[in-house]
Amino acid sequence: MPTTTRAALRYPLLTDTPDVPRDMGNLAADADAAFAMYAQGTFASRPTSTAGSPGKTGRIYYGTDTLHLYYDFGTGWSDIGPSSTAIPDGSITGGAAGAGVKIAAATITHDNIVAGTITTTEILDGTIAAADIAAALKPSGGAGSGTESLRALGTAAGTAAAGTHASQHSRTGADPLVISTFIASGTLAARPSTSLVAGMIYTATDVNGGTTSMYNGSAWVQVAAAVSGAAAPAAHETTHLAGGTDALPWWGTITNSGALSARPTAASGNAGYNYLATDVNGGTYYVSNGSSWVQMARGINGGGAGGIATGVTAVANSGSLTNGGTWTLTSPAAGTYLILWGYGSASTGAQGTGCTITCSAVSGQCTGSDVGPSGGPGMGIGALTNGQTVTFTASMNFSSITNYWALAIRLS
Repeated sequence: MPTTTRAALRYPLLTDTPDVPRDMGNLAADADAAFAMYAQGTFASRPTSTAGSPGKTGRIYYGTDTLHLYYDFGTGWSDIGPSSTAIPDGSITGGAAGAGVKIAAATITHDNIVAGTITTTEILDGTIAAADIAAALKPSGGAGSGTESLRALGTAAGTAAAGTHASQHSRTGADPLVISTFIASGTLAARPSTSLVAGMIYTATDVNGGTTSMYNGSAWVQVAAAVSGAAAPAAHETTHLAGGTDALPWWGTITNSGALSARPTAASGNAGYNYLATDVNGGTYYVSNGSSWVQMARGINGGGAGGIATGVTAVANSGSLTNGGTWTLTSPAAGTYLILWGYGSASTGAQGTGCTITCSAVSGQCTGSDVGPSGGPGMGIGALTNGQTVTFTASMNFSSITNYWALAIRLS
């Protein structure tokens, strides 16, 4: 009798002996063996299949609440697996081997865990034991003081003191500080220069019979008179003069010369330093005031670019001036000026009572006390702006003065 290609179901030919019950029985038996049975529902509704109540071998059941497929092998069900490869949260359980454990023991290492994802909430209290910590991180396993490690509380070596414990570091405490590392003495050359802590004290026994200094966080500072009484250096300015035993670097530092471009930037540290710019007007002299360089005189070759303007601003008058009279001059440019003023002679008046002439720009004054002789000159140095008017005022007991004059010479 022939069979179907895929399921091997037997069927009769026209030439076969007619026998409907036989042929239907064969077809039913073949179909029963060839095709799987399928059903679905909740896990609790799954049909019974045990040795005492056999199921139907080959039957498949889908648990709609567990999302698992189950296979009936006649005397029980086998869990084929989930319908999805995704693992639901909380579905991996623990326990002894063979009791629901889904992960084999000792199979997860640090390579399988994202750094920083396990916190204290993921670690059960009291579950990390000494055996779980590398020996190199335990004092008992050889961890030194410079190694991050877990240490027991206590006062012995290799332990960590808990809470306030200053008394343990006292001279008679369980862990006294090495006082010689904070307070020491010896030669000045042996005084520590590294690993310093503010408050350290050192006595240099070879300096004036013993000199004590304290480190303030940036330098050693003498804090008391030396044993021999030399709390501060004796007068020794001569040692800093040229040819002295500790001569200051007058030439090359305090006083120097060279191209203008090589002149150092003016700063508070070089206030008062002198510099001769050899490439400005044959040689031009400057002094640092702590914030800028001030030209102190005209260049050797006179004015010009970078030099002092040529010419002198002057005022002279052959007329007379009475008490309270004034005259003026105007600055031709901004700069520092030497200003001089005076008068030629005084007319009749009380002898010895005199004449005083003041200048609005500087503090000097011109004075004269007798009839006849000239008075002055008054002089002073001051800064003038471009076009500034300078006023000279006479105060006198004379009848008048004549030939009064003023002169302004630009210095820088």
